[in-house]
Amino acid sequence: MKNEDEKNKILPYQHQGHKKPKTRRDFIAQGFIGLSTSLVLPSFTSMVMRSNPALAQERGCEIPSFQGGLPYICIDGGGGMNIAGANAFVSMAENSEVQDDLDYPGASTSDYIRIGVSPEEHPNQSGRELEGKYGLKFHRASGILQGMNQVLDGHNMPNSRPISDGVDGLIFCTRTSDDTATNPINTVFMANLAGADGQLVPLIGNASSATGARSSAPASMINPAKRPTRVNSSATASGLLSLGSELSGGNYINLAGSGGQERVQKFMDRISKMSKTKLEDISKKRSIAQIQSVLNCSLENAKTLFSTFSATMLDPTNDSAVQAAFAQTTLAADQNNAINDSFANPGGNVASVAKLVIDKIAGAGTITIGGCDYHGNAIATTHEKDRQIGEAIGRCILLASQKGENVAIHLYTDGGVASDAGGATQPQVIPGIGAVNKVMHVGDSGTRSSALLIVYKHDHDGSSLVRENNNSQPRRQVGNFIKNGGVDLTTVIGDSTENLWKAIMLNYLAAQGKEGDFEDIFGTGSLPPEHESLIRMKDITG
Repeated sequence: MKNEDEKNKILPYQHQGHKKPKTRRDFIAQGFIGLSTSLVLPSFTSMVMRSNPALAQERGCEIPSFQGGLPYICIDGGGGMNIAGANAFVSMAENSEVQDDLDYPGASTSDYIRIGVSPEEHPNQSGRELEGKYGLKFHRASGILQGMNQVLDGHNMPNSRPISDGVDGLIFCTRTSDDTATNPINTVFMANLAGADGQLVPLIGNASSATGARSSAPASMINPAKRPTRVNSSATASGLLSLGSELSGGNYINLAGSGGQERVQKFMDRISKMSKTKLEDISKKRSIAQIQSVLNCSLENAKTLFSTFSATMLDPTNDSAVQAAFAQTTLAADQNNAINDSFANPGGNVASVAKLVIDKIAGAGTITIGGCDYHGNAIATTHEKDRQIGEAIGRCILLASQKGENVAIHLYTDGGVASDAGGATQPQVIPGIGAVNKVMHVGDSGTRSSALLIVYKHDHDGSSLVRENNNSQPRRQVGNFIKNGGVDLTTVIGDSTENLWKAIMLNYLAAQGKEGDFEDIFGTGSLPPEHESLIRMKDITG
């Protein structure tokens, strides 16, 4: 007959047909560690292995106060969309830093045909002026502009100014490779290092990849320990605190079920008791007092996280601000101005990522929007995709405004697209304007790629958030395009995706007043050439 200690022993959970888990990989594969908890539980081991005698006394059993940086969202336009020209405008003047610098030698209204703007729609033509309500200047028929307008028009900040007065941004003219997921252009890992930290998880994304996106990141920047958790719905958002239903069947360790909060706390108590018995073996080799203090503090911190967060809290459909920012609406009698697509969904992938990042539950996140391989598609199709991306940007900004937060949004695409050299067009109805002839996209062209960094400062007064030149003109363009062609490859960022991400991070840091910390974060000697000329954003934290 078993003695009393043996009867009361808490045995490990096991799955039929599986070996007893031993490694971290085994525990993740069999559901013993799931999602965010894979970031919590391994910290016990890492703290123990430090064997620092003063560590427990220094840290006590308190969770350090959290100070997240500027919320950071990437939008990945998968396939090679048009950004420069028909959407965010660019100057073709040599070395220009101003988007609407159109008086350059040999300038012609036909210079922009290859990036989607017909001569009749050139901004030098009467009534074709660029739209600058968001600081960053857009072509009047831009689909991205239309999508942002549909969401943000009519909404004000607490200071009674329109939300558009709190928005500004930059365009980066850089070549990227066509139609490939290997472009190292995703920046969530870098943003996390630069301050975009989360209270529960460091990174999220709606794709199952090393970056949580379609595109990759520089290999040297990818940290497997911070691999983005996949969040593509309200269910996966609320599941960030679930340890997996496989663990003991049903909802035992699932916060979403009835009594889930109490079950998880009891589970953590059981782990604590199991860990204390295991310490008897470790004591033969290490200081039992030291290890037990550190391990027990880690367990207490983990239990506090479960007390702080709940599945209900993480579910975007339970958030009134998300419901308001992601509502289906018709903003005008014009049928072309209706919003009733999948993005208008408080439980969708855009809303789920936006909520967790803006609430600083996750540090940075990526929203991947597929179908952006434009060549050969009708203008109605490509314009609608532009509009959806603008809508996603607008909804992220609106949610930030609803929550009283600032936010930074990095829009990028893998490659680019060339428009018809002969200027063949198709009409597109633009709300408030009417039919506009837009040049058709005919082929992939990575040399016509670009990226945007859009920043929202809550309750701002409408002044420029971008640094000016000597003529008091905001310097919103980084790099250049050349006449009838693509990106000027001779600039610092023109033919370097490495310098591109560094330029974006310099400006992300500048928006936090921390551009001087770049080498402390990314290493001595990591600054790109002419780095001071790449810094354009003002500090928006004041």
